[in-house]
Amino acid sequence: NIRPDKVFVLGFSAGGHLALSSGTLLTKDYRPDGMVLCYPVVTASCPTHMGSLYNFCGTETPTDEQKHLFSLDLHVDKDTPPAFIWHTENDTSVPVQNSKNLSEALEKHGIHRVGNANRSIHHKQSRNTNKRQDFNISSVEWRIYFKKLGELKSKYGAEYMNDGEIPPIKIDNKILLSSGTFEKPVVYEVLEIHEELLYTEDDDD
Repeated sequence: NIRPDKVFVLGFSAGGHLALSSGTLLTKDYRPDGMVLCYPVVTASCPTHMGSLYNFCGTETPTDEQKHLFSLDLHVDKDTPPAFIWHTENDTSVPVQNSKNLSEALEKHGIHRVGNANRSIHHKQSRNTNKRQDFNISSVEWRIYFKKLGELKSKYGAEYMNDGEIPPIKIDNKILLSSGTFEKPVVYEVLEIHEELLYTEDDDD
């Protein structure tokens, strides 16, 4: 049931570079009909994700020729397919200027594109759909959270939760309340513990 005239590619971060490569570096007959590019690495000519650039080039000292090849905004032409692009203004891993450069190149060649730049979220949001963004949880705290989930699963077994509630998990001054399963947890509330509100049994009411 594949429509050969409606083949789209989707890519995130460095994968966005790969998806965009198919729409710029391949010959016309092999290009997709559209692209969805999520916080993509686009160029080597502005602040970019250097680790991705080094991986593309296979060296930490890329030549000017390599930089030009992998600066995909420089390879946009009239046959580049239309694109939906989204990025985040706060992205410190892949600067939003990557998507802005691409958008300008597409506009220059009359290629239809839709762009969205959100200020309130960060890189790799595709991995965080089960976490509310206003929780103010650091990446280190999320790693601790998932580590403790694994410990609970090992201790009690995957079938431990009958009602879909995961035991509260404490991380520093936060308590994360979750539901779902150990494999697919959904954090629905984070309680912050304020030391000045804590009291012992000897304290007055």
